Amino acid sequence: MRTHPLHSRALAAFLALPTICLGSLTLLSGSVGPAEATPDMPSAATHSGARTALDRQFLRESFFDGEPVPVQNAAIKLARSQCAYLDTAGNRPADHIYLAESATGTVEYPHLFLEAAIHAYCPHNRLL
Repeated sequence: MRTHPLHSRALAAFLALPTICLGSLTLLSGSVGPAEATPDMPSAATHSGARTALDRQFLRESFFDGEPVPVQNAAIKLARSQCAYLDTAGNRPADHIYLAESATGTVEYPHLFLEAAIHAYCPHNRLL
């Protein structure tokens, strides 16, 4: 296993929290059923079907290809959220550093993880 088991569980739990909170708020508001947040881009991270080519590329480059499916799904969601952040906040070196440092407690190699995310999901955010 390439990541520490604690990091794998922490990543999965960290990324599941928004869905749990959103579902709880929906139930409290009286809606019919819990709502689930879905990523903007289609991905196997929302179901257990086959991975897209970009997902497989990201998992390989970020060294998550040997992890259990729930951990891979969480990693894909985190990578996509990092790309969404760069699309929204800007593509400055400071933004890249902020994202990598923010993921330090979640993934073992945060700079490599961010680079793999950018390469697979948002190559337009590469620093030249």
